[in-house]
Amino acid sequence: MDSIEELSNKVYKKLEHEFDMFKESCLTKTKEEILKSAYEIAVKEEIIESFNSNIYEEEQYLALLENDNMLENIYQDWMNAESGIHIPIEESIEFYLNEIEEKYTKLESDPNSKLIKDMTKTLRELRNYEFYDDNIIQRKFLYYDKNDVQDLLNSKDGARKLLNYFNDVKDNEHLKYLKEIQVIDTESVNKIDEYIPKLNEIINKNRNKSKDMER
Repeated sequence: MDSIEELSNKVYKKLEHEFDMFKESCLTKTKEEILKSAYEIAVKEEIIESFNSNIYEEEQYLALLENDNMLENIYQDWMNAESGIHIPIEESIEFYLNEIEEKYTKLESDPNSKLIKDMTKTLRELRNYEFYDDNIIQRKFLYYDKNDVQDLLNSKDGARKLLNYFNDVKDNEHLKYLKEIQVIDTESVNKIDEYIPKLNEIINKNRNKSKDMER
């Protein structure tokens, strides 16, 4: 288990890496676009400095490390805050960390935590190539969250919906072609064959629970 200091360093390095990538992307823009990005650059620098100056809770660091695009997510959370951009960034970060810590704890305590994480990665990859199912991957979602998948799996008929989706998509000819030419994350997509028996097991467990409750 990493110490708080080690977790803090990991988060800080990840934030710096994401910021470097963001700055590189800015260099490909026009002068006018770079000027428009100046405010965002300044705010993101302040976010990183806040993590350099403050120590947070272990669970919050762990939640952040599970969080892809953490710098962008923290920035967007601050920009979209109900109180607007007038809230201090450090205060906004505290609110954000409390929120993701709660989601992280909820996910880690789920007996199907690993399955949920793996399925989330696969669902995101399938969405990238427009393998839609309105019961599973809604077109309005730009990014599929692990907690969305958790809520779906634990909802009534959620496991059945996921099972039907994966059964339908696994033999899709276009998906087979994408795997063949290696443009899709084959490792993640191949896990569909693992999900199907696990989802069947969850469905059977839920069915047995329902029968026990009826007795």
